[in-house]
Amino acid sequence: ADLGVTTGELVFMTLCLQFKWSKGNPHPSLATIAERMNISRRQVRTYAAGLRSKGLLTVEERLDSERGQLSSLYDFTPFLEAVVKLEG
Repeated sequence: ADLGVTTGELVFMTLCLQFKWSKGNPHPSLATIAERMNISRRQVRTYAAGLRSKGLLTVEERLDSERGQLSSLYDFTPFLEAVVKLEG
């Protein structure tokens, strides 16, 4: 709450982090997250945009020369750093 994160944004983060299978950042599709949250892709984009505007999420767009746009990489390092600062 001290960081201004909404319940929806927190659920979005939790679901994204379920796709973190390696040291790399997770990259689930918006459609996958929307389906799991039972909401629209537009609402998922709103949650991601809210976290970005609060400086708690970095999103890296990925493109493939043959397939076009791929799912984005979600880096929650700024959120984790903010949580640590709250505790310290």
